[in-house]
Amino acid sequence: MDESVEVSGREIRPGPILHPDSIRSVRTIFAHFTPRQRLALAAIVVAGLGLLTVWLAQSRSANHQVSVTFTGCTNVDAFGISQPFTLAHFQLTNQGSATLACGLGMVEFKIGEIWVPDTNRQASQYGPILRPRAMLSRAVALPPETTHLRASFLLTPTPSHGQIMFRLNLETTLQRFGVRWRPKSPSPIILPIEVVVE
Repeated sequence: MDESVEVSGREIRPGPILHPDSIRSVRTIFAHFTPRQRLALAAIVVAGLGLLTVWLAQSRSANHQVSVTFTGCTNVDAFGISQPFTLAHFQLTNQGSATLACGLGMVEFKIGEIWVPDTNRQASQYGPILRPRAMLSRAVALPPETTHLRASFLLTPTPSHGQIMFRLNLETTLQRFGVRWRPKSPSPIILPIEVVVE
């Protein structure tokens, strides 16, 4: 049984980028800078935050560019090996330009009239990489007599090597001026699904 499920993610917005004490530190340090040093620092900060803003904006739009398709249940895993249990298979398609780490969050099974949480594994936002314009297969093991599956995929935008190096260089430059900067990684985009697996 094939079932296509189009979903949109619920984004958890990242917290403040700058440490609360950073603003007070900047005011104090700026008083000792020459006009040329202030202009150079301002240009670096504006350029750096501008690029980070673009990256985060791309990450936020990614939740509208990923589709999940339930492709059925078998006892064969992604490597073609038969398993002693049933697997529910899903195919994720990345139609956007962001590279995403595809983790698996909450999982529940409906057995009879009761929803039973999966206690054999822990949710993780990290997993296989889903590249732009690419597809990725994921599978969930089902207990016997499961009729419905409820789960959520956690898609975390992953920076490129160039973005990582730029962020490190910006952080190093700001530290030279005495600015404490604590960047936060993007929060995962949550894609909930619920399918019949009978």
